Amino acid sequence: MKGLPILLFSAFTSFAYANVNDVDNAHLEALPSISTTIGKENHMVSLNDEELSAVQGQALMNLTRTNDTSQGLNFYRLGMEAEIELNANIKKLQLGCGGVNGAGNCDIDIDNLALTGVNPVNGEYAASDAKLTNPFIEFAVKNADNSATREIVGFRFGSLEALGKLSLGTNNNTSTPNDDTGINSISGDLNLNLVGAYIQNIKICVLTCLFPISTNAKIDNTTVPLVLNRTSVVNDIGPLVANASLGITLKLDNVHLVNQSVKAIHEIILQNSNGTGGTKDFYLSLQKQSVKWPSVASPGTFRSVAAQRGWWLSLPDVTIKDPVITQRIELSLLSAGVGLFGGRVDIQGIDLGQIPAKNCYGTLKFC
Repeated sequence: MKGLPILLFSAFTSFAYANVNDVDNAHLEALPSISTTIGKENHMVSLNDEELSAVQGQALMNLTRTNDTSQGLNFYRLGMEAEIELNANIKKLQLGCGGVNGAGNCDIDIDNLALTGVNPVNGEYAASDAKLTNPFIEFAVKNADNSATREIVGFRFGSLEALGKLSLGTNNNTSTPNDDTGINSISGDLNLNLVGAYIQNIKICVLTCLFPISTNAKIDNTTVPLVLNRTSVVNDIGPLVANASLGITLKLDNVHLVNQSVKAIHEIILQNSNGTGGTKDFYLSLQKQSVKWPSVASPGTFRSVAAQRGWWLSLPDVTIKDPVITQRIELSLLSAGVGLFGGRVDIQGIDLGQIPAKNCYGTLKFC
């Protein structure tokens, strides 16, 4: 962990850097002594509300309580006013396996996961760090004010904003999804921004595909909301708008990816679609019931998607950027023709052409 100053203190759980001009001389002795003594005596005295309001300061840690009567829950969040820079590799991430899910089934199961910065440093992702701004841990409590029936029903950890790149699995052959590894199953909500996607190898078949018409297509930028629950295959991603080039641009505005394996996703950028900021309200949670967690980015509101029972990963605004799909995609002439008039065009699960970032120094394959 880099970029996080460590502040050691014994007597105080939080303290303020006071603006002396805002406090009258009669209460200078109330300011805590850090390295020098202010005033004649070195002790603390009580201040009333008006006197406290005249003191300006900032705490390293803060504790908040949020009530939601509609869910019958109270939320207690311990947050840190800090930035954490992190570079990490996880060979095998498995959460929520077995139990109510059944033998061998996991809420989240990912091979070869790496967290890095968005861009490499001197050509090395191993030298770049993801940044977590204002990290926190939060508990969801039922009957918080009744000690006899009080119960913790969930907890989560996350950050106000996360900026970085998630690399997942391996992809040795971008012309087929059959060799892809990475996400075996996932539970969570993702608002997936698809930016700059390009399909390079489309074959339009006339009767047969012995002598097809070759073309390519650009996919319009779009946002695909996904809510996944122990998912390995997404049944339907769409509609997508494809602009095919055959001398003139032919627009297919009802294209769907069907039976799309999530193993084909190898890079997720923790960044909004226009690249101006990171992912807000990122979290990983565990709960025993459905919970709508409070929004950190928009205080006083709650997330629209409820985290379901078990482990849950929330990535509300992430991007798949500039994937070049080289896999051969065959369409019948009839299907392409129907698509020109708004008819549905289905494309079976494909390799998205992504290569995960190498987060190792030298020749190491995984570290």
